[in-house]
Amino acid sequence: AADLDGDTFSDYAEWRAGTHPDDPASLLLLHPMSGALAWPSSSGRIYHLQQAADLAGPWTNRAAALPADPPTNHVPVADPTGFWRVLVE
Repeated sequence: AADLDGDTFSDYAEWRAGTHPDDPASLLLLHPMSGALAWPSSSGRIYHLQQAADLAGPWTNRAAALPADPPTNHVPVADPTGFWRVLVE
């Protein structure tokens, strides 16, 4: 798949996430904060925050169907251990 900016995210994945496929600094990445997780969000997207003890899963929804709150979504997290991922619709 095409990756114009060489950031390892395909242009299609960046289009879905609302990031910029020609900007290697524009990524959908989780950022830990004190008691919360944050990620860049884009209008019109819905996000799901998931956690797992192992990268192979199983993954558990910790917050589902979160509407975008541009420019950044924040979700309180009581237990930040394990692995986390954000999915986008």
